[in-house]
Parts: sequence; C-alpha cells; structure tokens
Amino acid sequence: MARARLHETAALYGNGDDVPIGAEFEPGCAQWRMLQVTDAHRRARIGRRHGLQADHRFGDVVSATTAMTALHATEPATPHLALRARVGELTVTDVETALYDARSLVKPLVMRRTLFVVTRALLPAVIGSAGQRVADAGRKRLLKDATGSGAPVDEAWIDLVSQEIVDALTGAELSARQLRDALPHAGGTFTAAPGSKWAAEVSFMSRFLTILGASGDVVRAHNAGHWRISRPLWTAMSTWLGEELTPADPREGYADVVRHWLWTFGPGTEADLVWWLGATKATVRAALADVGAIEVTLEHGSTGWVLPDDTADLEAPPAKEPWLALLPTLDPTTMGWRDRAFYLDPAHTAYLFDRAGNAGTTIWVNGRVVGCWVQDDEERVQLVVMEDLTAREQRMLDAEAQRLDEFLGREHITNVFASPQMKHQRLS
Repeated sequence: MARARLHETAALYGNGDDVPIGAEFEPGCAQWRMLQVTDAHRRARIGRRHGLQADHRFGDVVSATTAMTALHATEPATPHLALRARVGELTVTDVETALYDARSLVKPLVMRRTLFVVTRALLPAVIGSAGQRVADAGRKRLLKDATGSGAPVDEAWIDLVSQEIVDALTGAELSARQLRDALPHAGGTFTAAPGSKWAAEVSFMSRFLTILGASGDVVRAHNAGHWRISRPLWTAMSTWLGEELTPADPREGYADVVRHWLWTFGPGTEADLVWWLGATKATVRAALADVGAIEVTLEHGSTGWVLPDDTADLEAPPAKEPWLALLPTLDPTTMGWRDRAFYLDPAHTAYLFDRAGNAGTTIWVNGRVVGCWVQDDEERVQLVVMEDLTAREQRMLDAEAQRLDEFLGREHITNVFASPQMKHQRLS
C-alpha cells in the first residue's frame, strides 16, 4: 500500500501519526494489520526482478548487475555465469568488455571481505560503507597479528607502505609477486597467532592489498588468466577509472546500498541485511530509517522490510509466470538472504551448501531450489534434480541446460565452493 494512501486512510480514521507505514486498517477492529507477504509473492518477485523469468531477462550486463545490486566474484566464473542466466543474448566477450575495456563493472573487495562485481555507479557507495569497514578492520588486524614479527609495524609504517603500493601501481598493472619484488621491505611474511592451532604464515602484501582494495585505493585490473581462472593484476583505482574515486560518506553509502538491496531482495529481514552487508544491527537500522523502509509481515510471522511505495505486486495475487534457472556457485540470488526457507527445503541445505553457508550450483523451478547441476566427463551440463517435476518443467529445464551448454562451449568450470552433492556427482 502506497505511503500517500496510508496517510489518507489514517487521517480518515483519526489516527494519523500512530499508523505504521506498511500497515492497513482492518474493518471492525480497532487495530492496524501489517501487510501479509506470502512466500509465493517473494518467489514470483525473484523471477521478475532477478531477470530469471524468460520474459524479464535484461538487455545488457550493466542493467542486470544493477538489478542484482552486486554479483559474487570469489569464483572467477560466477559473474559470467550469473549474467548468462539473466541477459537474453550474452557471450563471454560481452562480460570481459564490461569488466576490462569499458570498465562499467568493477571488482571491489567489500561486503564481508568478499570480492564482488558492482556497477561503476554503485562503487562509491559500497567502498564508502562496507569497504571502509573492511579496511579499518584489516588495519587493526594487521597491527595485532604482526606484533613481534620483527617488522616495524605501526600506524605510520602501514601508511608509508600503503602509499608506496599505490604509487607503484599508479599508471601500471602488476601482479602481487611483482609488487613484492618492487617493494621487498613489504614483501615478506609473518606468523599470525603464533603458538596456537590457528598459527599461519601470512604475506604482508596480501594483507595490504586487502586493506587497499577495500578502501578503494587499488583494484583488480586485467586478469592474466582465462575467464575461468583468477590471476589478477593490480592497479591504482584512479588509473583504472581514469579519475579519482570519491567514496560516499559511510551513512549515505550504507543507505544507498540498502536501497538497492531492498529493491533486489526485499522483502527481507533485518537479520538478512546484517548478514549480507557484514554490518551491525545499528548500521542496518539507521539505513532502513534513512531510506524510509516499511515493515511487512512474512509468511511465517517474521518482520520483513521493503522500500516505500514498492508493495503493489505484494498486495495483488502473486504472479504465476513459470520460470526455471541454472545458477552458478555463489550466485547472488542464492546468496541474497540468510533465511532461505522460503525458497529452499531445509532438508536440502546440507547437500547444496557447504558448512560455511556457501551455495554450490543450483537448479531453480518457480522460485524454489530443487537440485544442482554439474558437468560430466565431456563437460556437458548434467542436472541433479532432488524433487519431482512436471513434464513441462522438465522440458523447460532441459532447454535451459542446452542454453548453458552453448554458453560454456565444453569448457570446464572449477568450483572451489562445490557443494557436497556436486562433489558426489562428480566422483560417481
């Protein structure tokens, strides 16, 4: 129900300022009832807004990435395969052009210290908010972990080496190894958590690149490997963009990111947002207030949030447009919410997700995950369906598998975050 309509209704009943936005008056009762959103409504939204229903696919990679807020990029093939599922006609070259030539898509290390692909338009917001949080935490962690390493690790030294790295990458693209060779005093290692079971030899340069990547000072440039393999070169962000990046104010940045997230994934819960952003409850609550988010009641009684004036399709009966999708490991749709019960049978979780909650490949049928897909010995897509399908759904699924096969061209996708079911099928 739209905001203006709510205020008009509230005034009619003489209860204006006390009416929660997103609620509606229930005749015969002296109370307000939150808008009820069913799981069917949420699943129908996924098909349309995520470009997975065939009639709602996007015309280009920037539009698709904007719609999804951000694409996971920890596995190098995921952005390409995530976009393939959402763009009508797409080649690997189309994605590579956007990433490395037009640079309309950029790879920052932001939410939850995870590598994402975002549009250039959203880059200042994610860097200024989640990215800066990761960078600040990285500095504190480096100071703590490197104490006693023999290196002069203090705030001044971190600032000095950080500037040296940015200077070395300004106007140049170098690998991490080349950077270590160029800056030998910052190219060594130290033992983190010595004497404990978590003790590990850590590279100074990897820590610096994490910090500087999150703060937006440096960025992954061209990939020296195949599109399915990550061998990044690094450069200064100003060199890559051709202009200085001005990160958003943290609060404004979080509000902008949350606004995008609510359009993509709303209705979602506060817990979903805290998990997805890697932020605090206080940060999420402030952002929800800043964007004027409104509350709705989800099917099992929890409170969800949506953007104001974005409930029209939630008030009408849910759309019944059939859709199917084959999504890659860590796809943004599969990883959009912490609470996945509305689209995933809890009994399937242990088969399709690893213990850390990372999703493997998934098969979606009408907004629900029903299995996974793998490649056989000849690199053809094989479907592993864990629920009964209708004959029509199976035909549609087979057609989507053929579409994916054509995109892959018999090239093998290596999945670091393969689910237990994927590993079982690959070995069998």
